[in-house]
Amino acid sequence: AIKKNIIKNYAPYFIVVFVYIAVRIIVVGFRGRVEEYLAGNFFLTMLTMLKAYVYYIYQLFVPINLTLFRDIRPATSLFDLKVLISLLILASIIAFAIKNRKNAVLFFSVFWFFITLIPFSNLLPLQVFMAERYLYVPSVAFSLLVSYALIRIFNINFKNNNYKKIIRNGTIIFTIALLTFYVFSTISRNSDWKDNLTLWGKTVATNPSNSRAHDNLGFTYDHAGEAEKALQEFEIAIKLQPDNFRALTNLGVAYAKFGFYNKSVAALKKSIEIRGYYKTYDKLGLIYDEINMENEAIE
Repeated sequence: AIKKNIIKNYAPYFIVVFVYIAVRIIVVGFRGRVEEYLAGNFFLTMLTMLKAYVYYIYQLFVPINLTLFRDIRPATSLFDLKVLISLLILASIIAFAIKNRKNAVLFFSVFWFFITLIPFSNLLPLQVFMAERYLYVPSVAFSLLVSYALIRIFNINFKNNNYKKIIRNGTIIFTIALLTFYVFSTISRNSDWKDNLTLWGKTVATNPSNSRAHDNLGFTYDHAGEAEKALQEFEIAIKLQPDNFRALTNLGVAYAKFGFYNKSVAALKKSIEIRGYYKTYDKLGLIYDEINMENEAIE
């Protein structure tokens, strides 16, 4: 009877999920936001995600130096030391949760964290290995677990009342300090989102080796009328990632603004070789038109 009730109560949720998956496959096909896995293939991408999961856990405990883009070096084999350490850490956490499955809060929290990260695990290829915004829902588990742990510590019974008083006061002080840290960290991080220039400037500062961050900062400078700074950022983006076709397109347009038409055409052609993006063809056509190459522009 209990099993029948469970099936009856939860069946609608699974039906909705399966309908959504079916519709999505029909509309966009069985693929992710990009067509290729970031590490080159599915296996290496999954190994890289082991490192990403551990870094997610680290960020929950140490939420500092937050950034819009987080770089992770792709795994090259199963015997990569960081992959093996990550596998050991994750396996230990899951094994501990299963061993203590009678503790409902612990068991729920651990598996809530892992299950809610599944859509962002690159099973279908995404544009990034990890992003801090993907922790919004999984962090519910962390908050629950920390609260549960603090309550358990607060309620520890000691025969010695002095010890009991010290533990309780210490727990209260720690909780206040933790909440204060989170409040001010949130206020500080919110200020990073004041405008595009502030956001991308902060992203480049915290993650200077990310090509996309420099490309977006350059695009923001360009819209602000600061062409020289925009050109510098696009050049840095290409130096960091030579196959960044969007940055190459932006670089080509930036070169044209300074009259460097040969460089402009070369950058746009290289971008098209990497990815035949329709906007890049349009930009190249406009450049050809500007230098009176009408036939090439029409083509």
